[in-house]
Amino acid sequence: MTDGRKVAAILLADIVGFSRMAGGDEERTLARLRALRSDLIDPTVAIHNGRVVKGTGDGVIADFRSVVEAVRCAIEIQSGMAERNVGVSADKRIVFRIGIHLGDVVEEADGDLMGDGVNVAARLEGICEPGGICLSEDAYRQVRDKLHETFVDLGEPSLKNIPRPVRVYLLRGTAGAGGAVNPPAAPASKSPRGALRWAALAAALVGVGLGALLGHSGKGGFVIVNVANAARAIPSVALLTLLAIQPAILRHSGGGLVPAFIAMFALGVPPVLTNSYVGVRNVDADVRSAAFAMGMTGAQVLWRVELPLAAPLVMAGVRTAAVEVVATATLAAYVGFSDLGSYIFAGLATQNAVETFSGALLVAALALVTDMALAAAGRAITPAGVRQSGRTGRQFGVGADVSTVRPPGVPKAPATT
Repeated sequence: MTDGRKVAAILLADIVGFSRMAGGDEERTLARLRALRSDLIDPTVAIHNGRVVKGTGDGVIADFRSVVEAVRCAIEIQSGMAERNVGVSADKRIVFRIGIHLGDVVEEADGDLMGDGVNVAARLEGICEPGGICLSEDAYRQVRDKLHETFVDLGEPSLKNIPRPVRVYLLRGTAGAGGAVNPPAAPASKSPRGALRWAALAAALVGVGLGALLGHSGKGGFVIVNVANAARAIPSVALLTLLAIQPAILRHSGGGLVPAFIAMFALGVPPVLTNSYVGVRNVDADVRSAAFAMGMTGAQVLWRVELPLAAPLVMAGVRTAAVEVVATATLAAYVGFSDLGSYIFAGLATQNAVETFSGALLVAALALVTDMALAAAGRAITPAGVRQSGRTGRQFGVGADVSTVRPPGVPKAPATT
């Protein structure tokens, strides 16, 4: 490849106060920076069709074919940093300044970029406020009618070694805190914890509803349950990774919440669906016939007879799904979709055993509390006669696990990997 000129959108990001942080704890700071490169910056640049040109020690230079994509990438990086800085003391926060310019650059044979375009982006980064994004007028003209963001006109400040005046526009973050850029007002459900709750609820509603209907009708259950069982064999990390490389899903995904929700929902539905189907389908035929003989409709039989008797098995599936959702949310931190497991992976990256253990302890406690709460709820909704018998519904043909009780033709569910 020979040297050549091209017009490109240049993004230059740099850490505020990096020398001070490195002086205090160089190894930990460098480890955190490497983790940010691999978990946040490089994947976000790739998602927006950009290319990381090179690292600058405490920052990165990237080029894009589109200024819109460059600004979207910068916004996601700053938003991702805001999430990662929650609960971190001010002196240990990693905060970026980002400059973006559209200009002519020289691409060398090794892929490095030189020239006025890179120099202007570097000077824009230098005058930017912490947590913010500065655009040159050339870059701003490309995005002003395409992005619904509030830019502040900073006029034409003096840029070192740039002879001509350059008008600068600032997209503010939370100054000094690495906060989200122009954070919109959002309900609590927009948080990672909100995504976890909604994913668990959606998985329970869909799984119980569909499983109960299929178990009651006896139609289509074999195919649906086998598909659900096959889905349980998909490793959580594999599904999260596949979602992480899908630009159409990640773009405008609210900081990764949509992909996290999809993964948690997809892995939470199968155990609920399977248990609900098996529980309703295995209610004793004589009990079902007696209910119809008493004049009940199909819906009444399902709601007042089959579901109450299947409650122990249904709730066992809900408990399994809830723990699966917690586990998936924890792993989602590895690809930048969640903050639940961030302490674990940050501790591993920095070889901090205390931080890793603390993060693991929090996740384990959350899973245990969730399981115990759902176990109590299961006991509460189980008919008194079934609870008092101590047989959890087996006198009606309802088991506690699909591996021991299942309709003819339905194979045992595979172990979750």
